[in-house]
Amino acid sequence: MYKTYLWKVKPTSSYITPWQSDTIYGHLLWAVLFLYGEEELNEIIESFKSYKPPFICSNGFVNDEFPLIKKSLILREDVKKISQDIYGDNNPNELIKTIRGIKESNKRKAVGFNEFEKLREGGTNKELLKSLLVEKKAEKKSIFSEIPIMHNVVNRLSGVTEENGIYTLNEKFLDGEISIFIKVREDFPLEKLNSLLKYIEINGFGKKASSGKGQVERVEFREFNEFKNIENANGFVVLSNFIPKFGDYSEVVTGSIITKRGKTSNDIDTPEFPFKKPFICYTPGSLFKRGDNKVVGNVLKNIHIDSRIIQIGIPFVVEVKI
Repeated sequence: MYKTYLWKVKPTSSYITPWQSDTIYGHLLWAVLFLYGEEELNEIIESFKSYKPPFICSNGFVNDEFPLIKKSLILREDVKKISQDIYGDNNPNELIKTIRGIKESNKRKAVGFNEFEKLREGGTNKELLKSLLVEKKAEKKSIFSEIPIMHNVVNRLSGVTEENGIYTLNEKFLDGEISIFIKVREDFPLEKLNSLLKYIEINGFGKKASSGKGQVERVEFREFNEFKNIENANGFVVLSNFIPKFGDYSEVVTGSIITKRGKTSNDIDTPEFPFKKPFICYTPGSLFKRGDNKVVGNVLKNIHIDSRIIQIGIPFVVEVKI
């Protein structure tokens, strides 16, 4: 059995690495090694390999927004019916408003928590569109600013910069808070998880953390019971990066994928080759019909020349009535 907790942080500096679940897992495992030792780390890794994870992490979501669950696209033949339901006539101007609303809806990536829960309970994308048009709700404007920062390539042997050795890194600045949801196995000590999260808060998150990037401060860490239990749920939506295995789902309803080319920390024994093999995963908001497995997701082995290294693709999921 698992209980759900909310870890909410506020960035106090720019950051480079996106708050994705596999990266968060990596930070937590490094925290286990430094705080509790290699034996404890190996036990936790074996728990993941046997699909009994002590904790399951979501991606980080900004300012209480959630990925839009796309059960179906709104089609051309739906336009007149939706327009009539909202405006009550066939006025061409209202029809144009509806068409614009549908175009915006098909581009939309995020919704508020209440809309997310309505979709989980069986609501449709048509109903969501109608409510957004009636209430004239627009998608929140981005509160990110992203700035390319120039850096020099330094020759490690000579200690000087190389000719034409300039590259850029995009740094993100966020005016807001990041929410990460964590399912914790009931026999895993909450105090231990709290210490791992504090380790990340102290040391920073992601690339260039040692030079001041990815710094955060805690807003709250608490049990989270707001996800409703869905009656007659027949599917699930992922809130993490998801690497599936056989039996995880019976059908992909809607999904988006990315290819990742991960890197290891510089602290491992093989820093001369930090790159992992590329892999493909589903991203948050991807929707599936249920399969047979109780714990969905996969743990990739042989992802690096160092056989100890794994890639965790076990997602935080919530049930959905499709």
